[in-house]
Amino acid sequence: MLADELDNQPNIRVNSLNPGATRTQMRRTAFPGEDPLALRTPEDIMPTYLWLMGPDSAGTSGQKLMPSRPGYSA
Repeated sequence: MLADELDNQPNIRVNSLNPGATRTQMRRTAFPGEDPLALRTPEDIMPTYLWLMGPDSAGTSGQKLMPSRPGYSA
């Protein structure tokens, strides 16, 4: 909805990025029985953040990105 409202502003992009379950201390505290090796690391999903902030994603707006999904690549 916000992306639609700002569609006439070419320098503003609105996207969401859901990193999913990520191997962090906060996750370990919340889910102590979970196998951390089954989770992606912050470094694993960083390329999607970098892509989203960089020039290659120019023109991408109104998208829900889920880099934690198997097989996903930006």
